[in-house]
Amino acid sequence: MIKFLRFTAIFLTFWSCSSTSGELSNYFESTQITELNQLTEFVVNELTADCEGNRTDCLKSYFDQFKNSGYDFELGISKSKQAELLNSLSESTYDNIWSTCRGTRSFSRDSVVNILSICPNMKGGFTNFLTSYCAKTDRLTSYGDAFEQAGSYSPAMNAQLIKNPDSFNFNSEAELLLISVHLITLNNEDKIVESVPNKR
Repeated sequence: MIKFLRFTAIFLTFWSCSSTSGELSNYFESTQITELNQLTEFVVNELTADCEGNRTDCLKSYFDQFKNSGYDFELGISKSKQAELLNSLSESTYDNIWSTCRGTRSFSRDSVVNILSICPNMKGGFTNFLTSYCAKTDRLTSYGDAFEQAGSYSPAMNAQLIKNPDSFNFNSEAELLLISVHLITLNNEDKIVESVPNKR
């Protein structure tokens, strides 16, 4: 009986990974899927590093800490390790997920700077995967709709993931990828390119 349960668990894990790979193959090449798996593994390991339970319980515990907090918080993902990961991705994989956006940030009334940040590539394979997957997953329909309308990760999407993670299935490799790309995008440090003179 124990051997049967172990076999069942292994089979279900293999089936889940194979199913996800099958879905991703519509948008990514096999080498890119390998990199996406590494990306997901990195984020999951960062979120569960100090937890001794199983992966699903540890992820629930991670998000629970934000339910009663404000919106100014640290995600707990190493920015230096994340930078190494992003630099290790092939150009084709990176460009299928992200592009570079220019914007401004105000630190005070007298201090405004121009910044470069990563943002979703709305013409990339990942965007197509996200919108297609969410459209056929009732729990995530609003998440996908908000993404299409905003053209980025909107405050509503951030709140859904951070404050209401129950809409995501932590046992789904596809949804862990959605979570991972979302969190990496939020966690990435903006690059200041120049100061904007204050005009009075």
